[in-house]
Amino acid sequence: MLLMLAAGAMIGWATVLYRSQQLKPTPFFVNNENWRNDVLQIIQDLGEPPFKDAPGTIMHSEGAGSVQRTFVFRIPLPSAKRGEFFSALKARVREKMKKEGCSNTGESGSGSSLGNDVSVLGYSRGMVSGTAQICVMDAGDGETAVIMTMQEVQGMGQGFGLENGRFP
Repeated sequence: MLLMLAAGAMIGWATVLYRSQQLKPTPFFVNNENWRNDVLQIIQDLGEPPFKDAPGTIMHSEGAGSVQRTFVFRIPLPSAKRGEFFSALKARVREKMKKEGCSNTGESGSGSSLGNDVSVLGYSRGMVSGTAQICVMDAGDGETAVIMTMQEVQGMGQGFGLENGRFP
């Protein structure tokens, strides 16, 4: 009987330990399942008409120690306003990170004369590190493609590196 109680206590302790190691995503990740309303608001702030039924895809993956979500969509936005849109979207991401208690851990980005821009914003909150990656580019036919990826990982010594550079 004593052996069964000890075994039960060990199993209970191991279960608690295992669950404590599982990722608890930040409120920033949880509360921003998609950016549709933000994108729509930015478009309207730029003086463009609201749009409906923009084609897009949301992909996600989850594991014990990490989560990831990617949004890919096309919006009717002229190339002349793409830079303003990109800046406003980055500002919105930074604002939401701060509102949800995340600390900025770095930012890296690049752009081209064609109006194709990329930015990676790093953040952390407690034991969780993450990035929000934004890519805005020409999709043809007067449309703009937007790709956003959010990912988080938990654990001591875990993190993401950000580096600018040119690659052969």
